[in-house]
Amino acid sequence: MSKYKIAGVVVEMEPKYETLKQQSAPYITCSGASADIHISLSDTFLNEKQKNNPHLTLSDCEYLWYGFGFYRKIPFFNGIMLHSSCIAVDGEGYLFSAPCGTGKSTHAELWKKHFGDRAVFINDDKPVLRIVEDKIYACGTPFSGKTNLNSNICVPVKGICILDRGKENKIIEINTKDALPKILNQMYRPSDPEAMVKTLYIIDKILSTVPVYHLYCNISDDAVVTSYEAMSGKEI
Repeated sequence: MSKYKIAGVVVEMEPKYETLKQQSAPYITCSGASADIHISLSDTFLNEKQKNNPHLTLSDCEYLWYGFGFYRKIPFFNGIMLHSSCIAVDGEGYLFSAPCGTGKSTHAELWKKHFGDRAVFINDDKPVLRIVEDKIYACGTPFSGKTNLNSNICVPVKGICILDRGKENKIIEINTKDALPKILNQMYRPSDPEAMVKTLYIIDKILSTVPVYHLYCNISDDAVVTSYEAMSGKEI
């Protein structure tokens, strides 16, 4: 099986179909390090998933369920998946989380347009947040939803933003009590009890380390200025 380095973790897997092959190619590693995570899905498993989800192809099923397999195991390596669009500016990560259809990807795209080459997408849908040497990092993965916007890098997290649509742009920092349910609603929660215990520890560390904001925004460049200046502490 081939080895991939995803979010700093060596993953052993063997994609069969084009979607996962293309998405995971930038993450392949020639390192001789032993694998931390092994993921293998049988043809029988994928055929059953495709049968139960006829709107998906076998390639789609492989891509989705390999992602589920990875996110189930990453808590054992101090990581969780947060459903969000994550973009880095000048080497610092900013995450925008919200229910599907709220506009998190649209807002992140506005950041990319505003900052140009200073900005890079870490992952447009399912980045990993990991504790590394007592700091929180946002990491790219091949599993980025309906887009291929992901990068095989990890950057320190500057802030997490919960998005809502609004006519005017306004951002406020929220406390841990208010942030916790919003984060829990947008993350992958493993069914394995041990993994869930580790997940709760990671969330506690994130919320005690990284500021969380609530942003009401429209689709404008001013929305970028409002969110960036509050989260970065810098003026544009």
